[in-house]
Amino acid sequence: NPDSNFIMFFWGIISLLEILVYLGCFYFLYLFIKQKDLSFWYKLFLGIIIIPVLLLTPTSSNIYDFDPSSANCGPKEGLMMDYRNGVELFIILLIIVFFFRAYSKIEEKAKKQAIYAFAGILLFLSAFFSTSYVSGLLYDRGYLWAFQIEQYGLFGMVVFMAFLAYLIVRY
Repeated sequence: NPDSNFIMFFWGIISLLEILVYLGCFYFLYLFIKQKDLSFWYKLFLGIIIIPVLLLTPTSSNIYDFDPSSANCGPKEGLMMDYRNGVELFIILLIIVFFFRAYSKIEEKAKKQAIYAFAGILLFLSAFFSTSYVSGLLYDRGYLWAFQIEQYGLFGMVVFMAFLAYLIVRY
């Protein structure tokens, strides 16, 4: 007997946590490559991205219904999921653009390290995003098992951790 209040609360904050993971990955890569903190304006811009999620999380734009009788005992997600997907895709593209613009300015001995960090983050976030997006599309079309696909996105984290472990041991 699932407690719908418990599920709704935690499901509701998932979008915020996911965006923070993406921003954290960008921040990590920026620090790793540039060896300095983000400027105030970068932080302000990235903070502005989070504001709609903070404001919409407790509203029906995030979750508008809960169906305890469905196979997943799942909430019905609102329009904020489209915003979340857009922000996540934007951050992935931001990471790609940042890396290729910064790559030419990286010292020669640090280029391999930067490539491994970039590849690990890109594989992790791409796997996480694609499985989340595909499972949402399938669920919207009536495939109740679709959210099981999201579990495969977590394998991207293992790949990222393997890249980090290699960086730590090798360099």
